[in-house]
Amino acid sequence: MSKHTPTPWTARWFYGTKEDQELQKVHGMALVPSLGNEGERFIVAGEGDNCKRVALVDCHTRFKRGQGHQAECEERDANAALICHRVNTYEELVEALRAVVARYGPDATYLESEVWNQARSALALAEPARAGEE
Repeated sequence: MSKHTPTPWTARWFYGTKEDQELQKVHGMALVPSLGNEGERFIVAGEGDNCKRVALVDCHTRFKRGQGHQAECEERDANAALICHRVNTYEELVEALRAVVARYGPDATYLESEVWNQARSALALAEPARAGEE
């Protein structure tokens, strides 16, 4: 399995950097929603010039042809937020588990419990994705 784009991932709500958006607000300009022509929400990793799109989340609301970039869709936005939260939380869990294993060793029998076993299983699932990083 190849490695994925590093976290954090964020749902892009408006075009431009945070600084651009602040300037737009100061000058009374409306922020431009960051949606594709078909109403899709962008999920990105990075900021500014280092930003790269990693996923699109489809719109589930009907809209007139050519008006997707103006579509309101609570389901799309909730899905985008959930995807970002899950990916970022997963990475944090993997790092926390690595720290536990580094401190107590991979065979820490005194930590045996259902939770520890689930945690080790989650870490084992993450390792194939990380194999190319080391």
